[in-house]
Amino acid sequence: MADYTPSPNNVLNDDVGNTPIVSPELTVENRTISNAAQAYSVCDTLVSDWKKGILNAARITSKLNGERPYNQKKLKDSGKDWKTNISTGFLASECGKVIPRFYMPIKTAKYLTASELPPGWPNGVEKTQHFRQTITDAVRNWPKFNFYVRGLSREVAVFGFGFNVFFDEYEWRPTLMRMDKGFVPQGTEVMEEPQFSWPSTITSHPSFLAFFVPRSKLAVRNGTWTMW
Repeated sequence: MADYTPSPNNVLNDDVGNTPIVSPELTVENRTISNAAQAYSVCDTLVSDWKKGILNAARITSKLNGERPYNQKKLKDSGKDWKTNISTGFLASECGKVIPRFYMPIKTAKYLTASELPPGWPNGVEKTQHFRQTITDAVRNWPKFNFYVRGLSREVAVFGFGFNVFFDEYEWRPTLMRMDKGFVPQGTEVMEEPQFSWPSTITSHPSFLAFFVPRSKLAVRNGTWTMW
């Protein structure tokens, strides 16, 4: 297995992954990952570096859930237990105003696709409307649609980003993954381009895995199925 040392400043090491070999035509001639051992090393480094992000998310969640501004025991030990130590709920109140601004345009839109036939197509207007309505109905009839749009909105509004995962090329329903299930380099921004590979973990029932394993490449680590 490839060796790796966690970076002291929570960023990826320069020696994780192969250095790109660029041709005179400015095309990359080698693969970033050469073998399974190197892939494991890269994933392990990402997981290690992302622990700080998970701790920050836990801190935000505590404040969102009404954590008191001070430690009551420390106040008492320092003779300051007379100070007001009640959460005002400011963060929860602000998030309650912001989050609906992400998902309400989707929930109230007439159609969820803007696809249309080119001008001059026979019965183009009627066919376009039928296609848009069919796609919109299919998406909104997905039982988890409401949970998905609200959950993604919450992740982006509260933590800054979220993960949408399609586990195979045939699945049109994305899986929303929380911050502790997806691992990206520190500093990654929303809608980052170009797209890069990143590891994620899923924990599921055996019945789902029996269907899922033949369609994806998975590995088992400490009893948890991990997708590379």
